[in-house]
Amino acid sequence: YRARAYALDGDYVKAVAGFDSMLKDYPGSTLVTEAAYYRALALLDGGRLSEAKAALDGFVSNHPRSALAPEALLKSAEALVRLGDTSGAALVIKRILTDYPATAEANGAEALMAGLAPGGENAPEFTPAERYRRASRFFNSAYFDDAVEELAPLVRDKKGEFYDRAVMKTAVSFVRLKDYDRAGSVLKSYLSPGAARPKSEL
Repeated sequence: YRARAYALDGDYVKAVAGFDSMLKDYPGSTLVTEAAYYRALALLDGGRLSEAKAALDGFVSNHPRSALAPEALLKSAEALVRLGDTSGAALVIKRILTDYPATAEANGAEALMAGLAPGGENAPEFTPAERYRRASRFFNSAYFDDAVEELAPLVRDKKGEFYDRAVMKTAVSFVRLKDYDRAGSVLKSYLSPGAARPKSEL
């Protein structure tokens, strides 16, 4: 569509205006999701950083399951870096690594975080809930080795809130990897006398 062509030609003012018209005139179109995303990119590429960040965040809020959501978050982090808000960028990066770890954008987020490190910005630590969510995303994407690695600290924390679920998901991950010995070992340790018992489902 014409607005996209304007953006590709570097005319971001016309591109934004075109996307605005499309979103207003055709709210039921199947292209609305893409139009909202490319409008945000046009704002970003046009240097309207604060507006771009708001649009990108709004896109993710309205379309969290879109395949473009992780890319929108990465662009939001980049906008924050350009605005000088490296702490805010680190938090967005953490969200990408938590909610979309099995994506190319997660690799981009790690690279962006590495670029912030020389300035003294460190990636925030994952809470147990975030770590379990990150592991679950790996698991659901069939990245079972990564899931096991992410779950390991939760499995070691036998008094933790996520211990039961982490053990069960680790065992299932080993089964999916056809590593039945390790799956059995995890379950044997868990079910040994005095060990915790399942309180939650996967």
